[in-house]
Amino acid sequence: MMARAALVLLSGLGLSACSARSSLEGGSGGAGSTTQATGASVTGSSSTGTPLAACKQWKVREPVVALPTMALSARAPEMHLDGASGEIDLTLIEANEGSAGVLRAGRLTAFSTWPPDYAAGAGLAGNILDYVAGDGADGPVGLLQDGSTQLSLATKLSPQLESMFQQTPGNVPLFAAGVSGHWLYGGFQHVPPFDILDVGSYQSGSLEQVQKPTTCTTSRVLAAAVPAGNGFVAAFALPNSTIDGCGPNGAPSTMVTMFRYDVISEQAVGLSSTETDHVVFGEPIGNLAMSRTTDGAWVFMQADGSTSLTPPAVLASRIDQSAIIVPIGSTPVPIAPDGAATGAFGAASLGDGAALAWVSETSTGQVVSVRTIGADSSLGDIVSFPTEEVFLTGQIRVIASANQRSLVVAWEGAVTGTRIGLARLDCAL
Repeated sequence: MMARAALVLLSGLGLSACSARSSLEGGSGGAGSTTQATGASVTGSSSTGTPLAACKQWKVREPVVALPTMALSARAPEMHLDGASGEIDLTLIEANEGSAGVLRAGRLTAFSTWPPDYAAGAGLAGNILDYVAGDGADGPVGLLQDGSTQLSLATKLSPQLESMFQQTPGNVPLFAAGVSGHWLYGGFQHVPPFDILDVGSYQSGSLEQVQKPTTCTTSRVLAAAVPAGNGFVAAFALPNSTIDGCGPNGAPSTMVTMFRYDVISEQAVGLSSTETDHVVFGEPIGNLAMSRTTDGAWVFMQADGSTSLTPPAVLASRIDQSAIIVPIGSTPVPIAPDGAATGAFGAASLGDGAALAWVSETSTGQVVSVRTIGADSSLGDIVSFPTEEVFLTGQIRVIASANQRSLVVAWEGAVTGTRIGLARLDCAL
């Protein structure tokens, strides 16, 4: 039985402003490079159908709303597009930050009507403290952390959990992705003074396998991965390759490293991995996200600003199916300028382009901003709107409609308890 609830309206008008090392596990290596970015150095869910003419201008569709649930609090929104209906499958945890609760899936009719209808489905799992969701061959997949910090891989996350098993690496989830019969996922363990990255893979009918990279860092562990062809492309925040992150004094993650993972064969267990390109920063990495393209992904990265006067820019690099930055030799594009992104951000696929949503603290209050980047790295205008009563306190996600003419942003925020804010943007030109 699906429980329906009316959405709480919040807002008035929105604000609008115009040769690396290769490592291999059972496969062959590939070329790579390191790149230096501005303020960094670079060293060599989703709508990924046939690209349409890129939207040149977006506008906020009023109002901004708060999602009601049967529980007093809801957090950790993840969104995936339902291929049959074109609407949004929304998963969330019904609990306050730091507390375990029910992981629930529901249907959000945000692309056909606004304000949207929300139909809450049955609970997927109980005692869930945290989770991540990613694209799979047959809908979203997930990596779940229960109240005892044990991780479990769900080979399908919604509308119903499938093949969930325990004993996966790490105890804090980072990412999960799947292709037909194969899954790649990662988590980390906090062992002071280090955070230790663990990456694993699973193949139907087999045992999980440890994958590269495995490393330590004295800063945040960050990682993301998406399917690409018969395998995956991934990005990791790692210590510089010349530094031993697990050494006596450790080292922070100041480099974003790209990896390609391939299915060796249906008989062989595990994935081959190739380390490709690197983007090196002058300070630790603070945020990292990816979105799919038809032949690879966009990688979005930001330094933590620990030695900067203002929040650093969010940089975007496109990688191909081999996890090589393209065009070869190109430098990252600042999609969110210096001083703009002061907290979390999330990315969505737009054919071979992408959309990025981030939060900013301004003199007039907190705003969420959205900007698109085209397949040719051209940038759209920045469109912003106030978070209103749902003050952003956690993660932010964005998703595009099947026709790539609408975007929905969901974020974890605070009202009375923890709630989820929602906003929609439509193509205006």
